[in-house]
Amino acid sequence: MATKVLPPQANTQRNAQKALFQTKRLAEALRYADSSIKEPPVWVGVANAGVASMLAAPVTNPLDRAKTLLQMPNRRFGSTMTSALSSMVRTEGPSGLFRGLPAAMLRESSKNCVRIGLFKPILSVMHPESSNSKNNSSDPDSGDGSSSKPPLWKRFAAGACTGAIGAICSNPFELIKTRMQAPMGSFPYKGLGDSVAQIIRSEGTGVFYKGVGASVARDMLGSSANMAIQSLVSDWLVEHKVMKEGTVGLGVVSGLASAAASVLVMQPVDTSRAYVYLNPGKYKNAFSAFTDILFRGGGPLGLYRGALAHFMRVAPHYALMFGLMEKLTSMEAVLARKWHDHTRSDAMRSAFQSFDLNSSNRIDISEVEALLKTALPLSAVRNSSRLRRYDSQDPHEQPQYQDRIHSLALELFEKSKQANAKHLPLHGHAQLNEEGLDLKGFTQLIENMASIVRDVRIEAVFNQFDLDHDGRISKSDVLAGLEELFSFVPEGLTTQVMEAADVHNKGYLSLSEIRNLCIDVDSLEVTRMTVLRHWASKAGFRLIPTMIQF
Repeated sequence: MATKVLPPQANTQRNAQKALFQTKRLAEALRYADSSIKEPPVWVGVANAGVASMLAAPVTNPLDRAKTLLQMPNRRFGSTMTSALSSMVRTEGPSGLFRGLPAAMLRESSKNCVRIGLFKPILSVMHPESSNSKNNSSDPDSGDGSSSKPPLWKRFAAGACTGAIGAICSNPFELIKTRMQAPMGSFPYKGLGDSVAQIIRSEGTGVFYKGVGASVARDMLGSSANMAIQSLVSDWLVEHKVMKEGTVGLGVVSGLASAAASVLVMQPVDTSRAYVYLNPGKYKNAFSAFTDILFRGGGPLGLYRGALAHFMRVAPHYALMFGLMEKLTSMEAVLARKWHDHTRSDAMRSAFQSFDLNSSNRIDISEVEALLKTALPLSAVRNSSRLRRYDSQDPHEQPQYQDRIHSLALELFEKSKQANAKHLPLHGHAQLNEEGLDLKGFTQLIENMASIVRDVRIEAVFNQFDLDHDGRISKSDVLAGLEELFSFVPEGLTTQVMEAADVHNKGYLSLSEIRNLCIDVDSLEVTRMTVLRHWASKAGFRLIPTMIQF
């Protein structure tokens, strides 16, 4: 039976599809070799804060209710937290300790998911230097490459901002919680749903935000102190290796420190606000309650009525909440690591199979060369300063693409083979030398070549912009690149693009700044167009091949 012979066009199409498949598999493998586990999205931190605070609420609800009772105008529940707790149990039974718990859980969750969950994202916007310093540390023009911790005032500002938002979100539940934690019979509510229905029916929806000004002021003060001290103590403990990040103990210690700071600044506003909630007809706002307490209700000490109970309530609450958050974060980090390792192994296996051209379950030197030719274009290899060491010593001989690829392949092959041999028994070394790299050796190969591929491709892009070959990209170089790729370049675009990329304000761009532009770009996607898109996006523009959109 005659063998079917495919026409040349079909063979060409099949080879092109195979090359495209190999490129995709290689790009995915390099992506995992060239990157670490990404930071979780913002919503994860928001969810962690909401869940942790909700779980801590049942433990601290008895103390929270005792604080509310001690803040009442008359002192029929005593003057200490112990007397308030015993009076509660005596008059209402053990269930009185958990009166208002559903509202307390909703209040804690609605407030802290914003107040704590958005603290780090807002702080990173206010102080981006801490993240940028890591990326710029290798730049010789950047000066000091050390990490920059946010100062205390920025921590206070970020805490005040999230505290204000959290207070607005939680104020309706704060009102319901305060009334449901009042002495039994003060407000005839059967439960959370009934309390909402009765309040709307008798007082309208506006009452849910009565006293919101005091809540915002209170939480801006409290959250600024609470979050600033918590983050500061946590950073100090981790930096000085007293405790490890992600441990429950770290959250407990930093939570206790933050509780003391928050009570100090919150208690006067907290007491005034409780008077408004419990006597809405007598006090127009928290300021009128504040002045009444200050001049007719005990003076300055009257404003700190219930402060000890307040601390005894928030201290365990913050300790539990921040401890649970650290535990949740560490558990998520473990899961993220396992998922990353799993997907990384799949990517390496797919790339291994696509470049195992003879189906031998080994990658030999010729297949390593095919791998490098897929990753590195001819122009990038010929103009790379990093690959010059593979050239002939004869100054009259031009560098050859194949020679550099072959020399690089040999070096990477031997280096990966030696690294893989460490994990094999002695009798396996000869087999490894004869048959090439198995999957583990191939994984090591990809890890070894990832940084080389990225550096060579970025240098090639840099050289494409550096038209006068002076080792820096000037404004005229940027304009020439834009004019070459686009038929119309709006006035001012070049200046804005240049300023967006020139993070050190030198008036020109170095190779490290181009590298920073490509930090989130896959290695095989590093091209001049990619750099231009990132440039323009930093300046507020969106580039497409035929025109420029604003």
